[in-house]
Amino acid sequence: MRSDTSEEKRKETIGNMKDVEHFGFSTTPYVSTAMKAGGSLDETSRRTMYGKIKATKIQAGKLSKVLPGPLASHIKEHQSSFELILQKDLRVGPRKDESYIGHQITSTYVNPMHGSEAESKTISEPLSPQPHSDVKGGYHRAHAAPFSLVGEESNSAHTVWAPSWANITVDGFIEKRALKAASKGHEVYHYRLDTDTHSTVGFVQQRSSKSKKPQFKSISATYKSRGL
Repeated sequence: MRSDTSEEKRKETIGNMKDVEHFGFSTTPYVSTAMKAGGSLDETSRRTMYGKIKATKIQAGKLSKVLPGPLASHIKEHQSSFELILQKDLRVGPRKDESYIGHQITSTYVNPMHGSEAESKTISEPLSPQPHSDVKGGYHRAHAAPFSLVGEESNSAHTVWAPSWANITVDGFIEKRALKAASKGHEVYHYRLDTDTHSTVGFVQQRSSKSKKPQFKSISATYKSRGL
């Protein structure tokens, strides 16, 4: 994983940013409301949000039909690499300021049988400075590759800042759905797209070729990760 901020990397990053945009249901209004309320949201609103995330479900016979091009390409590369985690950090100078160009894409092969104990979980400091926030609860250091999905392997991946409620509730919901899909025997990849202002989280599952349903399915959500 390269960390240089050379002109060469800057040009590479700008080139790779083409067509890389956040997608999925925007949970930002729910995250903002919950954070301003001290980190809580009424049950009705939360269930409404969950329903809207599930409604982003896309099913098709090809991976490229259920994910935007850059994410589909990333997942295809991950499938052929046989790695548990594939992380591409194309951020330029994230240590210098909250604002930077570029993005980071992380995908995690979901292993519901990883067996790691919670005590083995570590969360390193994100590369970018912690966003300023006046709201209660602030920000969490969030695994870009969730510990709950792959265990100790996630400890070596870069972390990111996420609003505390989004980290617990939005990310948590996606992770539970991904685990549920994997527990049914599907091949499942969790993905995360992070930029300086937003995060997109989701998962894609590949059903058996014997299934009568479309082979691929994805759901995703996005939220503003700073400036709430």
